[in-house]
Amino acid sequence: MQFVELVKERIDRQCRFFWQLLAPGADEAQSGIYNAFLINGLIGLIREWVNDRRDLTVESISELTATLILASVGPCIA
Repeated sequence: MQFVELVKERIDRQCRFFWQLLAPGADEAQSGIYNAFLINGLIGLIREWVNDRRDLTVESISELTATLILASVGPCIA
């Protein structure tokens, strides 16, 4: 659990940085909601991958993650 919290904090910092670049006028509370959505989705995806022990490569998980993030957040910053 401590590792998960550390990952969440790091992702949150990175996301806040990117929100400032991609949507400089975005509301801080709204950015926090986007971050919570992304972070919890990423943690869930990683847990699912680890627990199922499927033969998915790191590359395929990375591609899936990027696709999901762009599909969900892209419209919010367009």
